[in-house]
Parts: sequence; structure tokens; C-alpha cells
Amino acid sequence: MKRHIISELFCIIFISLVFEAYSSAEESIADAVKRFAEGRKPTRVAVLDFAGSGDKNRYGAFIADSIISELGKYKLTLLERKRLELLLKESELAQTGAVDSEGARKLGTLLPVDVVASGSYTEFGGRLVINGRFIHVGTGEIIYAFTASMPVEQSKPVAFPVPGAKPDCEKEKALIKKAMSDLSSESSISKAVETSVSIPFEGECGKVHYDVLYYFTNYKIYPSKYKSFLINTLSSIDNPSDDNRAGEIIRYFASDGVVDNDEWAASLAILKRTRVMWHSVTLGNMLKGSKTDTVLLKARIDEVMVLALDKKIGKPVPAAPEDVLFAAISGLRSYYQIENMEPSAYAFRKYSHIIPDNDKYNKKAADILSTMYFNANKRADQKEILSIIISFFKSRESEVMCEECADLFKSVVAKTDGRNETDKNKFNSYAEDIDVLNRSLGDVYCRSVGAARKKGYRYIVEERELHILRNKMKCSLTPAIRDLEADMRSGDWDKKLVAVEKLSKIGMAAKEAEGTLIKYLGQQGFGFQGGKLRSLCAKTLGNIKTNNQKGIEMLIESFPDYDNGVSHEAEEAIKKIGLPAMPYLIKGLRHGSHAVRFRCAKALGNMGRHAKSALPELNWLSEKDSDPYVRKEAKGAAQMISNDY
Repeated sequence: MKRHIISELFCIIFISLVFEAYSSAEESIADAVKRFAEGRKPTRVAVLDFAGSGDKNRYGAFIADSIISELGKYKLTLLERKRLELLLKESELAQTGAVDSEGARKLGTLLPVDVVASGSYTEFGGRLVINGRFIHVGTGEIIYAFTASMPVEQSKPVAFPVPGAKPDCEKEKALIKKAMSDLSSESSISKAVETSVSIPFEGECGKVHYDVLYYFTNYKIYPSKYKSFLINTLSSIDNPSDDNRAGEIIRYFASDGVVDNDEWAASLAILKRTRVMWHSVTLGNMLKGSKTDTVLLKARIDEVMVLALDKKIGKPVPAAPEDVLFAAISGLRSYYQIENMEPSAYAFRKYSHIIPDNDKYNKKAADILSTMYFNANKRADQKEILSIIISFFKSRESEVMCEECADLFKSVVAKTDGRNETDKNKFNSYAEDIDVLNRSLGDVYCRSVGAARKKGYRYIVEERELHILRNKMKCSLTPAIRDLEADMRSGDWDKKLVAVEKLSKIGMAAKEAEGTLIKYLGQQGFGFQGGKLRSLCAKTLGNIKTNNQKGIEMLIESFPDYDNGVSHEAEEAIKKIGLPAMPYLIKGLRHGSHAVRFRCAKALGNMGRHAKSALPELNWLSEKDSDPYVRKEAKGAAQMISNDY
């Protein structure tokens, strides 16, 4: 009973302390927003509904409204909540929840904002404890995080502060609502258009056009009169980077799959006046509407790049041509990276020479090219992109290109290991491409060994050395097969073991060292190190599937060698060699060592019907051998061979 009372008292004290800590340590929403916004340069912000701690979310929208209300006191541009809802609904994304850095970056491709505010809250002791964060959509960086609180009873609608008196737009809203209620016929659509164009797309009341754009896009309605109205509206926008109308209008132009010449010209005029951070979104919509017309896309890419090279794109200062190029390629990939890679490849091949040879831009270019290569759906596109990759990588001196080259090699090799790529045609394509890369970018890959060694990445150095050895590439920074053989013959046991271990990991490429491997497999003694050396020699002979008579005989002679796993590796090697070992295995059934006879019988049994010529010897062994284990294994092997049809 006392324990129960003490526990209850402890809980009450703990809750009181926590509540007191919250109450004393937290700030108000007004203070939190002030810390974030005060003195900040003009920034566009979207505020998502906050997430509740349980199934109910009673205060999520209220908290978001409270934050918006406070943000409205500063020189910030706020994304209208109704427009935010429409954008998120169209993109099939939830409006509520604590968004992480990756989620914020994803939202940045959809929303015309610089910062997303989100978070969660908990109802605790009659108060709302709020945890929020402001995240930059470009970098994913958390600019400011806060914990605030407010009494639950304060949860009532918030009036948004705006300069001067708020216009009464109920009339315009009612007109649009009525016009959009019937779009079932040409006449009703015409009437809706007439109603819409009678309301200027400007000011507070002009925001009703966001509803018009939503309805027309949703129901695929594209009247020429409304298009002309929107083009005229675009021409009146002085600062499109800070004006939500521009992005919405261009998105509407692209939503029917065709951006005609008038729409393109109006959008291009907007692009000239847009800050570089919005170029990929703007170009994505502009180019999206022409995705099926490759010839037109190439012409429009050229048109954009000519303007960029003439310093005629971007405000308040012209954008760097390389940034415009990346924005165009990003826009192209964003919408149909699998369907048609030709325009992106065209842009890269024609204009990659303007990309500065430094780590930042080389890494960016390499990442894009790699993504294009692996996402290409047509083999012709994939080969073209591979050709561009080779040309681009060879033209660069930046050290980061060596690392990017090595990463690309590793990714392509991974596609050929039989586990990551189940499509046989794709598997064959990647196998063909790794040969092309080895021949064409071997010097760049070689430099990656030096780069990794300089940074002290021992395991990465070894991985890249093995790739070079496995594929018989020339590289002055790595040992060749002859160097490994020389190390095996040296008196330094560390060198011996390192050399033979590398040979055991490079597959058929170790064939050049076959004679040396056979020689050291036959050398007995030398304790633990000798056993390790022989074990690796046996493993490597199996990897190269030696058909050398002495090599196979030495493997069979190693069956009784239990030092450091030599016997096991010899048995596995014989399995890999297969039928060429059969005559020597049959001969081994008469060997003086019972371990040799036992493992020879076992190996022949595993060959099944292919080892029928061994049946007479196996039958004799199953009856006459002096060792009961050998007799049993021989009998089982004979049955396996006889039963394998």
C-alpha cells in the first residue's frame, strides 16, 4: 500500500516538475516567430498544419494559422493557405505532419517557397506544447527550431493582419463559385470563362483565379480566351519570383501536355525575370508540355541556352549559363526521365563544355549523368549517355571526378553480380558497359586509387585495386599479377599472404599466376602461415578452374591437409573444376589415404550421371575398402550416379 502511495506521489511530482519546466522554458509563438523572422531578408514561407500526438488533430490548423498571423507582421511572403491546400491535394501529399529535411526538399519542387514551417504538438495540462521547425526547401537545412506553448482556451480563429482594410471579395467568390458549378457544356464553359476574365487576376480578390485554374486543370478545360487573359496577366508581373501567379499560370499552360508558341513566349519572358533558384521548376513546367516532341524540345533548349549565354536570363543579376543548363536538364528529367532521355542527352553533349571544372559542378554533373544512365529505358539512350559520361569524365581534372568515376564503376558492377539485376537483357547490357568503362576510363579509375590512398581509405584502396586486377587494367598505382607472384616468392610472409589473398579475390584474372599457385600448394610445413598460404592457393586454383594436370593432382593430394582449412578449400576447388577433374578423382579412389578416397568418392557422387565411368571403382570400393566410412561414402556416391537420370 505504501509503495502504491509513494508511486502516485512520485508521478504527481514528476508531472508537476515537467509542466513547470515547460511553462518556464518555453516561449510563445509570437516570440518564436520573431526570433526566426526579425531582420530576415525577403523569404517565401509555407506553413503546414501541425500534427497532433493522437488520432485527433483538433489544433493543428489553429497552430498553423497562429504562426501565419505572426509571420504576417514581417517582410515575408506567405503562401496562401487555400493555394497550399490545392497544390498539396493535386500532388497527393498530406498537409499535416512534422516534415523532415528530405520531405522539405521534395516540397520545394512543388511549392513556390523558400522555407516550409511544420511540426507537432501535445496537449498537456491545459496547454498546447508545440515543437516546430523552419526548413529551407533547397538545402533541407533546419534554419530555426523552437518549442512554444499556449493555453488551450486560446484556440480560436486568428485574424490575419494585413496592411490597411481587407477588401471584401465575397462578390467575386460567389461569382466564381456559381460559374464553376456547371461546366457540362460549351455554353456553360463559355459563360464561366466570361465571368472569370471579368475579374482581374490581381490583388486580394484576384485570388479567385487560383480556384479557376484548379477547376480548369482538373477537368482539362483550356479555352483560348482564358489563355489570352493569362498571357496578358503574365506580362504584367514584374517580379515573378515573389509572385505566386506566374508559377500557377505556367503550370496550367503545361497541364494539357502542349505548350504552344504563345504560351512558350510568355513563359520565356517570365523566366528571364526569375531568380535562378526557381529556374528548374519553371523550366520543368515549360518543357513538360512538349515532352513528346523531341525536335521541338531541342530547339527550345537551344533558345534558352542562347539567352543564358547572352546573360539574358535571371534577376536581379543574370544567372550563370551552367546553372541554367542544370535547371533545364533537371526540368527535363523531373517529368519523363524514363520515357525519353534524348533531349537531356542532347543538352549535356552540346553544352557540357560550359560547366566549370571544379568539385561542386563536376559532382553535380556526374550525379545527373549517373541517374540518367541507370534510369534510361531504351538501350540506345543508355549507350548515348554512357558515351557522354566517358567524354565528360575524360575532360575533367578535378579529383572529385575520380571518386565519381569509381562510384559509377561500382554501381555498374553491382548490376552484374546476378542478384541486383534479374532482367537478362539489362544484365547483359551492364556487363557490356563495364567492359567499355574499363577500356575508356581506366586512367580516371586508376587515379581514384591514389585519391583514396591519400585520404587513408585502406579498404576502398583494396577494393579498387582488386577491380583493376580482376579486369586486367593498366595502372601504375596498383600491383600487377607479376608483382603479386614476386611477393609470393619473397621471404616476407606478410607479403606472401597479402599477395595470394588478392589473387584469391580476382577470379579468372589470377590464371597468369597458375604455376606459382600450384608450386606453393605443394609446399608443406611453415606452421599456421604455411597452412593459410596453401588454403588460399587451393581456393584460387578453384576460382580459375585450373585444368592443369599437376594442379588437379595437387588439389586431390591436399584432401588430407586439415591445416587452416586446406582440405575444405581443395574440395571446393574440385567442385568448381568439375568434369575435367573426373579422371584424377577416379584414380584417387585407389589412393593410400582414406581421406583422399573418401573425398574422391564424394566428389564423383556430386557429378551425378556424368561420372558413370566411375561406377565400377565405386562399387568395388563400397565392398572392399578397409575403412567403413569410405565404404559408406562410395556406396552413396554410386547410388547418386545411378539415380541421376
